[in-house]
Formats: sequence, structure tokens, C-alpha cells
Amino acid sequence: MKKLLLLVFLTPNVLFAMPPCLDSDLSWSDCLGSYTFPDGTKYEGEWKDNKPNGQGTFTESDNNQNMKTFTYPDGATYIGQYKNNKREGQGSMTFACGDKYVGQWKDDKIDGQGSIIFIHGDKYVGQWKDDKKHGQGTYIYSEGIKWVGGFKDDKLYGQGIYVYPDGLKESGEWRDGKFSAN
Repeated sequence: MKKLLLLVFLTPNVLFAMPPCLDSDLSWSDCLGSYTFPDGTKYEGEWKDNKPNGQGTFTESDNNQNMKTFTYPDGATYIGQYKNNKREGQGSMTFACGDKYVGQWKDDKIDGQGSIIFIHGDKYVGQWKDDKKHGQGTYIYSEGIKWVGGFKDDKLYGQGIYVYPDGLKESGEWRDGKFSAN
């Protein structure tokens, strides 16, 4: 019985392991391989349609600009700068859900100045910290209402002004999740 249980637990790993990419293959797809690009960057990991795709690691060379394109297993795509195998500097990300971010990255997180367009039509341009809206920014709702003001930990915060589609303006302050008009 113990042998049967061991076999049951090992079988899925054996069935789903990717084969190695072979140098003799004209195209690498659905395999694990290692390749050094002309700029000196090395990629080790999963390949599909002759491109790095899925789980893998890029190793930078000292002579490139650290610009790379990477497609994640969920379909998200990042194009931009890397440092120590983390998104760092300027880059753009199209998330699997369709949201699109362009701006600064720090230590693999959205951090600094950037903008995002959400698939449902909302837009944000402003400051970010640790993947959250944080600092001064402008949030435009899909129905045309605009908030220009502060954000903290991804929430409206502090002084700002609402501008409505009819031109009406309302200034005030967000504290503890509540808006108080001036």
C-alpha cells in the first residue's frame, strides 16, 4: 500500500515535467532551456514559440541597457528595465486583465511617477509607492468625475478637489474613508 501511495504522488510530477530544449531543434517550444542573447543577457527557464515564456530567470550582462520584454504565465507582459532580475526604472506592464501601467518601478513594484488605464475605463496619473497609489495624483472615473488631490495606501486621502462632468467643482478633504467638503 505504501508503494502505491508513493507512486500516486510521483506520477503527476513525472507526467507534467517539461522536456529539455534540444540544440538540434529548429524551434524551442514547451521545453526548458538556457540561452545567451547577443547582448550577453542569459535566460534559463521555460520556452514557447522560440521565446522565453513562463517561469524563468534573466541574468544581466554588464554591457546592455537592462531593457527586456517578459511574458508571465498568466499572459501579463512587462517591457522595461531590470536590475538584479527585478523590474527597476522605467517600464510598462500590460496585466492579464487588460489594465495597462506605464511608469517607474522600484524593487519589482510600481513606485514613483506613473499612469494606469484600467480595463473598465478609469485612469490614474500620479505618484505610487509599493504598488499603491500614494502621494499626489489625478483619478478620472469612467463616468467623467475627476479627483485631483492626495492618495494614501491606494485610497483617496487629504486635500483635493472633485471636478464633475458638468463643470461643478467641490473641494474638501478625505480622512478615515470620509469626505468633508470645504
